[in-house]
Amino acid sequence: MVKPLNSEVGCVIGTKAVWLFVIILLFPAKAYANPIPWPPGIFATLVNAFAFICEVLLMAGILYFFQLSPRPLLAALFAGNAVFYVFVFLPLWWLTTSALLSEAVIVIVEAWFIKYISEYAIFQTPGFKELKWKHALLTSLLGNSFSFLLGLSYTRLVMFNWYYFSH
Repeated sequence: MVKPLNSEVGCVIGTKAVWLFVIILLFPAKAYANPIPWPPGIFATLVNAFAFICEVLLMAGILYFFQLSPRPLLAALFAGNAVFYVFVFLPLWWLTTSALLSEAVIVIVEAWFIKYISEYAIFQTPGFKELKWKHALLTSLLGNSFSFLLGLSYTRLVMFNWYYFSH
């Protein structure tokens, strides 16, 4: 059983997490609120980083309910997703230019990774029961869908603003 946090500590951590999420959420919107667009390289980096962080936090949050330890899980998901993005997603995207195919492959690869790391004691809390493949796949699907939609909506919003203010 996982010990609950002291209510004061939980409140402080919760408040800081909410403010961090708000700042991360609003930073790209603020960056494009003025009519001078940034170079696309910076924009792509900001959007990818934001979507990446949200994806990992969502997946870790879901997996917490399956009795997986949050700290080592977050570290593993950050490292694993970074490696998969650079060595699986990007090469596949450059080869096929198909977002659907690239996302489908990355969902499967990340589901395997989640299932794989869940088998190690360092990622488990007391009371852990085996993580099923369907739960790993669903977690990966939800995390990747969320990050894809965030990236897509920010891209659409910013490209609209850039076009509107540049003409």
